[in-house]
Amino acid sequence: MNLGFIGGGQMAEAIIDAITANQFINAGDVIVGDVSEERRTYLNENFSVITTPSNLEVAEKSDLVLLAIKPQDVPAAAKEIAGSLKPSCTLVSIVAGTTLNTLQDLFQHDVIVRVMPNTPAQVRMGMSVWMPTKNVSASEKTVVIKLLQCLGKEMEVEDESGLDMATAISGSGPAYFLLFLEHLIEAGKKIGLTESQAALLAKQTLFGTSHLIDLSDFSPTQLREKVTSPGGTTEQAINKFNDLNLSSIVEAAVKAAFEKSKGLG
Repeated sequence: MNLGFIGGGQMAEAIIDAITANQFINAGDVIVGDVSEERRTYLNENFSVITTPSNLEVAEKSDLVLLAIKPQDVPAAAKEIAGSLKPSCTLVSIVAGTTLNTLQDLFQHDVIVRVMPNTPAQVRMGMSVWMPTKNVSASEKTVVIKLLQCLGKEMEVEDESGLDMATAISGSGPAYFLLFLEHLIEAGKKIGLTESQAALLAKQTLFGTSHLIDLSDFSPTQLREKVTSPGGTTEQAINKFNDLNLSSIVEAAVKAAFEKSKGLG
């Protein structure tokens, strides 16, 4: 199988790194199209993939094409390669907000999978949510699943609204946890810790808790209850979160991201 990339940015790099490291494909069977000569040189030198300034060359040589460009660049890329993809080629799009119907119309192609990945894919611990068109066969789905599993975990949805929901939780979610981490570090500094002390305590706590969740048979609620002793320090903090209506804040933030994602489509 020959795998092509239209766009060679950070997410494309993460995917190339993961799929070649996991031996999903040989580097020599990967071709990347990008307008930047500097970027093409970097990808060729670091991953031994073939690079080209021509998206048309990518389309004509690939059995699976991964669309990894900015939403505003999609029409131009489609104009360049529309009608040139092999009938059996699977077009996999990680472009935010661009619907399957839009992709079908622009690229004049019916075998398409839309994917919402997230940034932890860069360390192969991502969450990718995806939806295929009805023209994607079972064997083609299997290839997509294997590709996405190189990046972490994957989940198929049956309606594109599920991709918008995933955007609000897993797509934007890393930023939510990072924002909380920022505030936790600042709060630690205000009670007397140095920045390095607060950062170490907060980051290792987040890291350890994520592993605990992953390895435990208990739900997050049950795990939280196990460390919240009646009358203790944790209960005091939880009560303050509840007084400030943290649940409503989170709900409003997720809803805002969801509505924005729907608007992009």
